[in-house]
Amino acid sequence: MAHNPPIMAYDLFSSHSWLGENLLDRFLLARRLVKFMMSALRLNIPASLSASPDKLQP
Repeated sequence: MAHNPPIMAYDLFSSHSWLGENLLDRFLLARRLVKFMMSALRLNIPASLSASPDKLQP
């Protein structure tokens, strides 16, 4: 696995991982996407709350 990183990186984005032939790559890709979405939500929610008009006026 670690002896050939370029092939592994290529397999990560190959059609095989999306067809379900490489479930580990699909799991890692999905987990990375979920982490990205959660961090984006964590950054966006406080900003939208502080910018809402009912929060600005007491």
